[in-house]
Amino acid sequence: MKYFLLWAILLIDLYCCYGQSKYKFLLQSPEFSVADPLTYNDEKIKIDFYIDRSAINFIVTNKTKVPIKLIWDEASIVIDGKAEKVTHKGIKNLDKGASQPASVIPPKSALSDLAIPSENVYWSSTFKDWNYRPLLPDHNGRDLEQNKGKTISMFLPLKINSKMCITPLNLKYMA
Repeated sequence: MKYFLLWAILLIDLYCCYGQSKYKFLLQSPEFSVADPLTYNDEKIKIDFYIDRSAINFIVTNKTKVPIKLIWDEASIVIDGKAEKVTHKGIKNLDKGASQPASVIPPKSALSDLAIPSENVYWSSTFKDWNYRPLLPDHNGRDLEQNKGKTISMFLPLKINSKMCITPLNLKYMA
């Protein structure tokens, strides 16, 4: 019974520390919707964001009548002035540095994916599993306040009608 209680307390503690996002961001530029500060919307695409401890999750909606390609080999995340290659869903952690095929978003449809800086993905010999460093240093929640005001930029190169469109998406950490 003691061991069961100890495990239950440990699991609750882990959920409280890691199960909920402590990051609160605002899409700083390009212009965002006041109704939804983590949404970018123009005549061709709509991008909704959810940022968690280690990844930028997003849904890109193609509002056009032609397919859109997301060129992963040219995508990056910039944190503290350092541009980093990203990895995403469907890429094996072991292949995080390899070339990544483009994702095609058919007309009038959406792609749900995430972006993680490749350097933040690592093998833990202690846990014998892949782990992910946080986007911003947090030391298990103790240093979140020092990150207030920091900006993370994400570059998602999109090819629409053979034309490259790269809009830097700047996300500002609020609290």
